[in-house]
Amino acid sequence: MAYVAILALLMLASVLALAVSYRVGTQISLLDQRTSSLQADYLAESAANHAVWEFTAVGSVDRRVSTSTDDSREKLSDQTNWHLAPDPWMGQNICGTRFQNVQIPQGATILDAYVEFTSAEDDSSSTTVAIKGEDSDNPSAFASNVNDMYSRTRTTANVSWSNIPTWSKNGVYQTPQLRTIVQELVDRSGWSSGNSMVLLFEGSVSNGKRQAYHYDGDSVVAPRLRISYQRISATLDPNTYFMHSLAGGRYGYKVLEPTSTTLGTVATVGAHGSAVVKQGHVMRLAPEESTPLPCLRGWWTMDETSGLTAGDSSLSLGDGVLTNLAGNEWTSGTISGGIELSGSTDRIVVGNSANLQLDSNMSLSMWVKPNVVQNSLLIDKGFSDSYYMYLNSNGSFKLACASGGANWEVSSASSLITAGSWYHLAGTFDDTSNEAVLYLNGTEVARTTGISASISNNSSDLVIGASSPSGGLALNGYVDDVRVYGCALTPTEVSDISCPGLIPVADAGADQSVALGQSGVAMAGSGVASCPSGSVSLLWTQTSGPGTTTFVDATLGNTGVSFSSAGVYVLRLTVTEGTKTAYDEVSMTVTGSLYEEVFAEFVSPQKKAWRDIDLSGSPYNVPANAVVEVAIYNKSTGKEREGGVRRNGSSLNRRIDIHEAEGGGKDLVVMHVQTDDSSIIECYSEKTNKVKFYLLGYWTTGTYEELWSSFETDHDEGHGEWASESLSSHGVPSNKIAELVVFNTDSSKERETGMRESGSSLNRRVDIHESEGNGEEMVSMFVKTSSSASATIDVYNEDHNDLEFVVLGYWSTPPGTYTQAFATVSAPSGSNWANVDLSSTGAPAGAVAHLLLENYTHNNQLQVGARAVGSSIDRWFELHEAESGGGDFMPIHVELDGSSIFEGRKTSGSVRYRVIGWWTP
Repeated sequence: MAYVAILALLMLASVLALAVSYRVGTQISLLDQRTSSLQADYLAESAANHAVWEFTAVGSVDRRVSTSTDDSREKLSDQTNWHLAPDPWMGQNICGTRFQNVQIPQGATILDAYVEFTSAEDDSSSTTVAIKGEDSDNPSAFASNVNDMYSRTRTTANVSWSNIPTWSKNGVYQTPQLRTIVQELVDRSGWSSGNSMVLLFEGSVSNGKRQAYHYDGDSVVAPRLRISYQRISATLDPNTYFMHSLAGGRYGYKVLEPTSTTLGTVATVGAHGSAVVKQGHVMRLAPEESTPLPCLRGWWTMDETSGLTAGDSSLSLGDGVLTNLAGNEWTSGTISGGIELSGSTDRIVVGNSANLQLDSNMSLSMWVKPNVVQNSLLIDKGFSDSYYMYLNSNGSFKLACASGGANWEVSSASSLITAGSWYHLAGTFDDTSNEAVLYLNGTEVARTTGISASISNNSSDLVIGASSPSGGLALNGYVDDVRVYGCALTPTEVSDISCPGLIPVADAGADQSVALGQSGVAMAGSGVASCPSGSVSLLWTQTSGPGTTTFVDATLGNTGVSFSSAGVYVLRLTVTEGTKTAYDEVSMTVTGSLYEEVFAEFVSPQKKAWRDIDLSGSPYNVPANAVVEVAIYNKSTGKEREGGVRRNGSSLNRRIDIHEAEGGGKDLVVMHVQTDDSSIIECYSEKTNKVKFYLLGYWTTGTYEELWSSFETDHDEGHGEWASESLSSHGVPSNKIAELVVFNTDSSKERETGMRESGSSLNRRVDIHESEGNGEEMVSMFVKTSSSASATIDVYNEDHNDLEFVVLGYWSTPPGTYTQAFATVSAPSGSNWANVDLSSTGAPAGAVAHLLLENYTHNNQLQVGARAVGSSIDRWFELHEAESGGGDFMPIHVELDGSSIFEGRKTSGSVRYRVIGWWTP
């Protein structure tokens, strides 16, 4: 498994190549393509006037501790008390977590990293833990020896987890930001994507404790590592350009389609004349930024780390100027960098431009962490006469517009915002629907409808963190990733922005090996939203495999699944959260054959009654709900006997009067029946020492609906004619593979009969010998019904007074595709098992052949059988003689090898192998 993909990357590549505007971090436009001569004019300047745009890919990692030896502890007091089952977890110990298969490219930039624990006990003792990583390229699992953890080399980077809050049992708690530790590890020269990573948690001897579930305690909630990262994929040289005009100058954009060595499209910017307004922009691609959105008017990421300018990453190029600040206020934010404002006229002044004059629709978005919750202007374009976002001292916030006499606002409930925590705040206004909406951390918290006024504009500067222009109502706290849009964002877009750099987590579960025919195989897939407020949808699909996969419900992670044939299948679980998509794949190895050959006798425990037979144990080993093929035989030489099989709990009197075996051999009929959840069927024997049963094999896929309905044709086709017969009145639907048996009740003459698909030209008929004194001589076949509502087949009977047809059942879900045939091949010449080649009949390699084994010797019983090549099963029967005419038959299935060969056996005499069909996956 673990093939997580950021599908938005591929979407971007195709969209950019088609010259469509796309919102990707720094907005670019690919419209208005020019001729090559005009392009040359734009590129006539020196290389110094060309700003290079880099493509940045964003990814994420979500790994849990996955084995017993991947979490452990040592007692701090002497480092001699090691435990592979850490209890308690943190505090007066050094504890370790090892996460395998951490898929981060070497040198990637870590945006976010933390470990998530699930509490195993309530605990409120004072606890502080120092967190470091093991400074190793690919650290080993924890060993059962003293000093194993204490002796491991630590990273220089470390994080103090101080004043850990009170834990409640089964609560989920996260460490502080660990990106500096993870960054040091992935920057190692020997680091490789897919290596393991160890994080160490060290308390003190006198420290309190926190007890978390470890792998052996509950693997489902074992420690979990979550990381988001970005990496620069490529930088491209100028070649083909598009032109775009802005107030500050005109620019040429280059677009390349992705290659095998790049993840997406990269652009290079050149300037016309010397009007290069800005160089060195980074075009960032995060999955949540992968939808068309040409309305971004301003985007201040606060990632500069130094200086007095907060760069605008939108096309507006409206940089913010740090005012009343010294330039040393840059700090960590939620995404990367941020700025701390003191609350004393500290502010970021963007200025006034046409791009920030919002006439109708708009959206404001920002991250804020107040040190003090007080009345503060967060974004202000004129507190008294235009739009603004405001924080109230009661912990509420609002989006408002002062429009002369038609002011409007939307305000949240109080106490939503407290000091010391990061919040994503967003507000939208839609002039068409006359609605304004507020969102907190991606979730709607307030809505105002029926707004009659639009947005009033002014000439005031846009200011972040205080009022315009005086700096009053200043924010005391941190700001990050401030955005202004000239459109009303959708709830999905707001949710995406509130979880920057992250994608949902897809987990298809562990690879499995299952038996063919095992129905409802349990999948263990799951999807986790990247946002706490987000929700995901799941979808299973088959990526590859030799057959088809059937899901009980493809939209559930823990659905059941079954497979049509043996082999290796790759199944994909796609997880979608808004516009963000990820997937994971799992390999399913399906073992076994479409049809498993068996040859094992069983006897009814009681005569003249239906009784249970358990086929689950040796020598049968039939799985639950399999369809079994059973030969019912009468070995009595002087009297007919009744026998039958049916599903456990059935009320059908599904039994046949089998005539005597006479001088030797056995007379028999073959029937199919489906086992129940415990591999049980019912059987009937008129006399237990005379009517017995042989399990010939079982089908590991498909469902079989048993029936018992007889009919006689109302025509006498003595001249070799076929006639249509409807099976719908007997309970068989259209387009189904039905099983029928036909009896010859004439005691003195053999009779020809057969069945085939409606309209077929195959002369699919056999000559059944007479039934003599009592009982019935018979043969069974499969035949496909027509697609019409009448579900017709063609039947042939030599004499309608002597031939009777019985519908035994049909495959409601067939185990494969059934192809009818009718061909005769020669039996082996000797009395030992030998190869029989069916390639001349059209039976494909690996198919399951449907045979009629026929003894047409008139005065002697003969041994005849069929089995797969290389089998050791002595799978043969002694069929009694055909007497004065016709043949005695045994239907049976056998799996062919890669050359369409099976093994056959007969004793001397007249024996035929008739191929009447085959199954393919």
